[in-house]
Order: sequence, then C-alpha cells, then structure tokens
Amino acid sequence: MRKVLYVILACAAMTGCRTTKAIDTVHQDFASVIFDDGISEEEAIFIAKKQVKDRTPPQSYFIDQPKVVTEFEDIPHHEDFWFISFPPAEKSTVPSVFMVVTRKDNGKIVFSRSYIPENEWVLQAVILKLYEKQKRIDPR
Repeated sequence: MRKVLYVILACAAMTGCRTTKAIDTVHQDFASVIFDDGISEEEAIFIAKKQVKDRTPPQSYFIDQPKVVTEFEDIPHHEDFWFISFPPAEKSTVPSVFMVVTRKDNGKIVFSRSYIPENEWVLQAVILKLYEKQKRIDPR
C-alpha cells in the first residue's frame, strides 16, 4: 500500500513540475508575439496560454496541452480565427474545456472561458455578433 502511495505522489509531483514549468514560460512566450503581421498558430497558442494563466485558478486546466481545434466549419467566418482549447485538470460530470478564440489578423481575443464542446452555437453567436458589430461600424 505504501509503494502505491509513493508512486501516486511521484506522478503528481512530476505533473505539477511540468505544469509549473509551462506556466513560468507563458509571459516570455507572449512577449514574443508580433501583433502587426497577423497571428501564426504558434503565436495564437502563446496568446491562449496567457489567457488560461490570467483567467483561471492555478492548475485548473493543463496549460501545457493546448489543442488547435479545426472542426468548426459550421461557424461563419471560422477561417478568420484560431480556436485553442485546453483540457481540464480534473474530470467533471460536464465535459468542458477552456476555449480561447483569437482573430488571425490582429490577435484580438473574442472568446475566452470554459466551454462545453457540444454547445457550438455559443461560438457561432459570439462570432456572428462580432461581425454584425463590425458591419455597423464599417458598412462596406
């Protein structure tokens, strides 16, 4: 029994160290983002990691496991955005991720919060609202 406890503690310590290291580099990586030339996939991940670090309690999500989500063909103008998700650190009865959506042209964050993947309509609404607002400002 004692050996099992040591193994569990060792695994937890290794995971915590890996996550802590990832958190330590977030600001350094974010500082390297150049917003004037469009946002690359790597830069979008740096932006998303900073959002997770700044907006969630420590170690709520695996900041070192970002996933670029590409299955959003039903969302209008999806090609103009980066969709980056982070898995939760603990299992829950409601499967959710932390989703960060940034514009590819300027890195502006348009969505950043816990998200249930089955509720794609939430992202559709956010992006449609953004484009409607843009039309009112610049009706070309």
